[in-house]
Amino acid sequence: MPLASIDEYGVVFDYDDTGAPPGSSDYTTLVITHGVYYNNGIFFRLRPYAAPLNLRLVLLNFRENGKSTRFSDDEVKILAGTDIEPKVAFMKQRVKELAAFFVWYIRKENIPTMKEIDGRKTGGFTWIAWSAASAYGVSFFGFPEVIPENQQQLIEQYMRAYVLFDPTHSVVGGPPRTLDELYNVFLDPSIPAADKSLQGPYWVPKLVGKYSGSAQYAYDSLSIDNIGDLPPLHEFLGKLQTMPDPVRLDLLPPGDTTEPFGVWRSFMPIISIDPPAFYGPAFDRALTQGFNGKESGRSYFPNAKFEYVATMQALPETVYGAYWVKRMVLEYQDRGTRIRQFSLHLIKDAAHGWHWEEPEKFIKFFANITSRKAVRAHWLDSDLFDPESSGTPSHGDYSELRTVATNDLAFVTGELVLVYLKSPVNGSKPYSDINTNIRRNLRREEGIDSNGFQIFKGRLKHTSFDADDEVKAKYYPEGIEMMMKISRTVE
Repeated sequence: MPLASIDEYGVVFDYDDTGAPPGSSDYTTLVITHGVYYNNGIFFRLRPYAAPLNLRLVLLNFRENGKSTRFSDDEVKILAGTDIEPKVAFMKQRVKELAAFFVWYIRKENIPTMKEIDGRKTGGFTWIAWSAASAYGVSFFGFPEVIPENQQQLIEQYMRAYVLFDPTHSVVGGPPRTLDELYNVFLDPSIPAADKSLQGPYWVPKLVGKYSGSAQYAYDSLSIDNIGDLPPLHEFLGKLQTMPDPVRLDLLPPGDTTEPFGVWRSFMPIISIDPPAFYGPAFDRALTQGFNGKESGRSYFPNAKFEYVATMQALPETVYGAYWVKRMVLEYQDRGTRIRQFSLHLIKDAAHGWHWEEPEKFIKFFANITSRKAVRAHWLDSDLFDPESSGTPSHGDYSELRTVATNDLAFVTGELVLVYLKSPVNGSKPYSDINTNIRRNLRREEGIDSNGFQIFKGRLKHTSFDADDEVKAKYYPEGIEMMMKISRTVE
């Protein structure tokens, strides 16, 4: 794998690069970073699917992983200490190193700049941070002022989005919980230490096993528009499955995908830096102050949207993270706080190792959410066009996908998402199109007299979209019958 030598900081980053798609001059680069225990090998199954989607993958190893520079003993001592200020300085240094890597790579590979033509975004790069990798991402956007100005300006020309993919609760500011509030096998004193080791029976299932028993509850609880409908945190945590479904221990075999060396030496201490005192304010700043320029008079990476992807069958710590962020965003909404463009995606039938288990579906989904144009219109509340139902207009296996977005208009909106798993047979390009000039909250202005239309809510029985014939035979008639009932109601 190639090495990036960041001479100004005396560090080297190890990364894997799929290269530019053959013949493409407008491809998009996805920089993907790993979490605890796993290195960039955890993403290698994605590589065959990149070029057909006009994507280039850069799979980056953080320090202490692969051939990337290890932390010095003095740096590790900082993480082991109790004083938070040196730890903040430690993370700010990581921000500068990552910014320098982005700049080094942009210049070395001369990747296409970010462009948007007819609502289709091309070029530039998106940073996808899996699991604990958001400790670095939240720090990056929370303390952007430490990045040299010339590097900021260059990165802003290329960075399209930052994706928080299943971050653990601590790195988005969720406070630690007691064992009674949120059971964690690694904190249970009754479990033998040998069983809790990296070679023990719990580590792999804990991280990438499926927690299917509470997925529907979590999905429903987080698919709400008003903070008053969000269940209390203690109730939410109490209903989460805390031990995974039975799994094979070779689910994600150790070897090329794992990196035990830095787990307890640096990565676990990094994600354990005081969440309420460090990560919480940093994430708030990334969404608000850093974006609005309230402190310094300028905004940082204002065109980089945030995409939060939460799998509902993931370990409870990451589902807790999704709850915490959902509550944050709803509180911003209630206060009328202007924030960075932000979308929350709930994936009910996937787990923390989604990219390993279903690499093709995974990468097509991420290609879609990072390339589409933002929409400022509200979903209609019928099941025919309702992201909160299985009737979302979609091609493929994402009928259960829900997307909730907040924007600078300070109310919850939705985004029209058309996910194509196969190109249209007539050779045309897939697209989504909606009147982006709608600026009203339809929930507040609904009514036949004021709008010339009425919003209705309904639910269709048919929820499978795998077979076209079945959809035509069952889904279409149900939809027609519902529209006829609606028409009679209006009359």
